[in-house]
Amino acid sequence: MKLLDEIRKVLAPASLVDEQDIKPEHNLAADLGIDSFGTMEVVIGLENKYNIKIMDKQLHLFETVQDVMDYVQQNAATANG
Repeated sequence: MKLLDEIRKVLAPASLVDEQDIKPEHNLAADLGIDSFGTMEVVIGLENKYNIKIMDKQLHLFETVQDVMDYVQQNAATANG
């Protein structure tokens, strides 16, 4: 499974957009409707799936889906390209 597909599965439950419609350029808040509660849901999902730790001070890095993908690629040994 490609990384984008994996990230879509994590983002979709917190998003107002269907999983298959989530694109790398989408802004998490503006395009996907992910609020602060949804962000925490996403963080927990990413931490569990990729065995990574995301600190609160790093949340500002996650503006777009691509930002999430980049973070996972840089921090998770199990992430698939």
